Amino acid sequence: MSPVRFVIVVIVAIIITIIFLVISLVHELGHYLFLRLFQVPVKEFSIGIGPRIIWYEKNNTIWSWRLLLFMAYVDFDVNIGYKYLRKWKKLLILSGGVINNIILGVVLIIPIILNPSLLNKLILSMSVAQGSEVIMNFFIIVSHVFTNGGILLLLTFTGVFSLLAAIINFLPIPGLDGGWVLLTSLGLPENKIEPISTMFIKLINVLTFALIALDLFFLIVRKP
Repeated sequence: MSPVRFVIVVIVAIIITIIFLVISLVHELGHYLFLRLFQVPVKEFSIGIGPRIIWYEKNNTIWSWRLLLFMAYVDFDVNIGYKYLRKWKKLLILSGGVINNIILGVVLIIPIILNPSLLNKLILSMSVAQGSEVIMNFFIIVSHVFTNGGILLLLTFTGVFSLLAAIINFLPIPGLDGGWVLLTSLGLPENKIEPISTMFIKLINVLTFALIALDLFFLIVRKP
């Protein structure tokens, strides 16, 4: 790999990390704001996952910076404050992340409305994907968006991706926000929802890592 190509790969990898972090951070901030609004104690708000690098405590909340910076999360105890809330308040807390992702998405796709030529560039960039490898296709798309459209098209792509994240997160699948919303709407108590959600999150994580491993395997063994 030439030095120039290596630099491009590193830059695109950083851009992808930032995209995931921004979308996740905005999502978790939505949950956090509604938790604070309804006076539910927040145990931790983390930028990144994995081992803690930097952290401090303020107002009984740990604010942390963790090693892997491609996502964020907010942690609270459903048995302290939350379970005593009225149902509509719980639903707002659970939907806060999706609401924020929709707001971010709408704001960032405004350039498409003002400049339709950007839409053509975005469609062209997203059509360059080849094969079945999700990781490589996403890398190719982001690289094409950045090199051919610059920051403005990259922000628009982030907006589209944020809207997609909102749709996926609101699917009525246990472990996702939509699953919590569905089960809470049905009146299922938190001590019943949480074990179901935890089990499905573990299952989703296993499937995700399995798909990533399979993706990487095919990338390695694929003939040039």
